[in-house]
Amino acid sequence: EFSPTKAGEILDRLGFVRGADGKRIDPKTGTTMRPLVIIARVEHPHRIYAARELAAQMDAIGIPYELKEVLRAVATPRVFEEQDYDIYTAGWGGGPDVDWLYDLFYSESPPSQNFELFKNDTVDAALEMLKFGSTREECLEGAQLAQKYLSEQVPVIPLYAKAYISPYNSRLRRVVDLPWWSGVTNWMTFFYSHDKDQKYGSVLNVGWTSDPQQPSPMYEINWWWDSMLNTIIYDYLINPDPRTFAEVPWLAKNWTIEPWTAPGGVPGLKITFNLVNNATWHDGLPVTAEDVVFSWDYAQRYENPVYISYLLNYVRGEAPDSTTAIAYLNTTSYWALHWMGENIPIMPKHIWQDITDPVHYQPISEGKLIGSGFYKFKEYKPGEYVVVEANPNYFMKPRDSTLGLTTLTLTQGETRTFQRTATYEGAPVTNGTYVLTVRSTTGELVKTVAGSAAANGTYTATLNTADIQPGTYQLFEQLAAKVATVGIGFFEGYQLIVQAQQTTPPPPTDYTLIVGALIVIVVIVAAGYIVLRRRRPT
Repeated sequence: EFSPTKAGEILDRLGFVRGADGKRIDPKTGTTMRPLVIIARVEHPHRIYAARELAAQMDAIGIPYELKEVLRAVATPRVFEEQDYDIYTAGWGGGPDVDWLYDLFYSESPPSQNFELFKNDTVDAALEMLKFGSTREECLEGAQLAQKYLSEQVPVIPLYAKAYISPYNSRLRRVVDLPWWSGVTNWMTFFYSHDKDQKYGSVLNVGWTSDPQQPSPMYEINWWWDSMLNTIIYDYLINPDPRTFAEVPWLAKNWTIEPWTAPGGVPGLKITFNLVNNATWHDGLPVTAEDVVFSWDYAQRYENPVYISYLLNYVRGEAPDSTTAIAYLNTTSYWALHWMGENIPIMPKHIWQDITDPVHYQPISEGKLIGSGFYKFKEYKPGEYVVVEANPNYFMKPRDSTLGLTTLTLTQGETRTFQRTATYEGAPVTNGTYVLTVRSTTGELVKTVAGSAAANGTYTATLNTADIQPGTYQLFEQLAAKVATVGIGFFEGYQLIVQAQQTTPPPPTDYTLIVGALIVIVVIVAAGYIVLRRRRPT
């Protein structure tokens, strides 16, 4: 029952009576209550509306408050790092695996997940049953108990559930609508949809309500738009069918699950993933089992708050060959396959192995937003747009696809100059890096060229092919600069064909006399021969 009058009566009984100004008095201090800090993010109008409604009801019963309507970049540290707030109009969407309840409400979950710092032993026991149960029935019982206890403890107050009614242009075909998740704005739509008149090569414009804050597979907080970008740039071993939730092979073409005894005699699992052999990173190197095991190890080592609950029981990984990745876990959890296969993005070891602060790392500003997914990062300009481009080398590219890299054909020794301009809020950006990288078709490094920046923000790099042998190569053009939170960046790939130089032929010779003489000689010899033959019998 909603009743401001009864709420006021409860406060009166507890000693929080109104002062002369109508505000409640703190009985411990005898002075006006400390204002409650309410934080709402401006890019979500419905959250702003909810926060203002809450503030209005506090006015009605005399509770002082400070309403902070701020950008996400301001709300993030106050809520998830400093816990400097009292009320936050939050929102989240749970996936089909309901073990996310554990991540949000378990006592030991990091504050970026359990940001209300809720702790309750009874709820923890139910959440452990949900998270680590070996059977569907055990997990279901844990989920039901956890929800019962949470409804009694009320660490959060449910306000509403969004209806994901997503409009889209009628020109689009093969759109995937997921009303239980995000409507039509999801990775499946980006993967399958196309223009009705152009199967390949058209443009899909998607409206976002805010900039990405940390487009990185190792992000600290699973922001919606960052997640949307990451799930199309980075790949997973398995993806869920959007309607049945069945496991769909992806980077892993198949897998096996076997019992395994962990150290200490603990019952565990051995999960073996057999990978496809034709997946490549966007910078041309092959995806291998070593990258897979590295991704598991790396996320666990740095205790990434988004993935840590999936790796609590990860003991070790092995890559016996380039297409076999094995995970050993000291649990028999019902969710184990999804933890390792569906929830951990696969990252390129050659990029991330030297990064020691991954939770705060910004790949765009470092020129490192490189995945293996069906879209590759192309360009980002803060406050304006993010451009991703279909990956023409994707291992699942349809056979009839007309997508391909732009081809540059140069003769050995020829040069080609590349230029890009970087600006931010109208001012030139000159602190960036501009690099050309040439790789073989199998990923070996052939050459790098570092560019330079002019005062007007124009970056220039010149590729000289004199020391490149004739053949076909991959050429990558990359610009990255540290501005604002995320940085700015540009990435483009080309097919480079270096042709051999043609040898200059000598000046043409007049063969008329020689040919004429040859004909004459032949005729004379033939005539003489005939004459001789005729005379011999006599």
